[in-house]
This record gives sequence, C-alpha cells and structure tokens, in this order.
Amino acid sequence: GVDSENPELIAGGPDRQMMARLTPDQTAILFISPKTDYPGGPVSLMRASLNGGVAQNIGELNGYSGHRCSTTALCVLDVNEGPVRIVYKLDPLKGKGPELFRRGAEGPETAVSPDGQHLAYVEGINTIRVVSPEGKPERSIVVKDARFLNALDWAPNGKAFYAGVRIMPAGAALLYVDWDGGSRLLWQHSGSPQTWAIPSPDGKNLAILGATRDSNVWLMEKF
Repeated sequence: GVDSENPELIAGGPDRQMMARLTPDQTAILFISPKTDYPGGPVSLMRASLNGGVAQNIGELNGYSGHRCSTTALCVLDVNEGPVRIVYKLDPLKGKGPELFRRGAEGPETAVSPDGQHLAYVEGINTIRVVSPEGKPERSIVVKDARFLNALDWAPNGKAFYAGVRIMPAGAALLYVDWDGGSRLLWQHSGSPQTWAIPSPDGKNLAILGATRDSNVWLMEKF
C-alpha cells in the first residue's frame, strides 16, 4: 500500500497488467492488458478503482504505444500507425477520444505536464520537443552531454524532466533535465538499458524502474 513495503492488489487476473497510470482525480488507475507478446499487438485498455472492484474495459487497441495523465485534467493516448504516432485525448471513463496531433513514431510515449497545458516528447537521440495539446511547437530542448533518451516524465514543477538514458553497452541512467537542457545524474544501474521515474502526486517521492539480471553458465562434456 501507500507508504508501505507491503504491496496492495488493485487489479489481478490470468492476463498481464502493465503500464499503470493514476487518473487526474486520483481515484483509479488506467492500465493495459496485452493479448500477445509482441509490441504494437492488440491490447485491452482497462480502468480499475483504487477502492477495489472489477476492472472495466474502456477500449480495444492496436498499435498502442503508451498513455499518460496530468495531475489536473488531461490524459493522452499514443497509437502507432507505421512511421507515424497519433496522439489522442484519452477519457478515463470512455477511452480513446479525438486526435490531438501527429508526430514521429520513434522514442518514448508523449508526456503530459502536471497542469495539462503542455505535452513533451523525445525526437532524435537527445532533443525534447515541448508542444501545446494541439501539437503547436513551444520549445525545443537539447539535453547536453546525453544520448539515447528512452524515457521522459515531467517534474512536478512543470519546468524540468526526469529522463531515462541508455548507457552502452547495457546500462541506464536517470537524469534531471532543466528547462535549458542542463542535466544532473540522479541514479544509474547496469541491470537493464531502461529506467524511468514517476513522481508521486505530492512531488515528494519518485517511483524508479530498476532491474537485476541473473545468469547461469553450464558446461557439457561427452554428449
């Protein structure tokens, strides 16, 4: 549960549950249940109340590439169609809404500012594009001394980002990136090329992705 080392089950079942995000009113989570193991395959978009009960299906999708919510009102849904990523408005109760804008299909999912007034996405290897909810360009931020940005979340102040960076050959680092492209290392590990950080609603804590890797070596003789 919250502020506890003991997990509290919100949604379960025989299928996988992934990519949980808190709704703006903080009463439910939106998550996906993939139907196959390959990226871009069919998924069910689900809603589960934090008070318990049966999760509700709010949409069936192909080409799913992520969803995000602000802490106020706006949620967005990314769907890939070939080389294009279409960013839709997402209704936490009804699912996919109207199209907002289009961008390149590369990079992590589109991030929503805490106030819901701005969106951001990664372009190329180290550029963050800030746009309006309709896709109008507002700012371009080149992250100095960084390569291979593969995760992006807004900081609670709305003027900075938490960015995951791949470190060759197989590690990842978490950066705090300011509005002018300056970056500060917060954390790094060697267990996976991916990490990200999701701020708590009050901005006092971060949920960080980490991974460990176990390997076994076997020697076979005279077979």
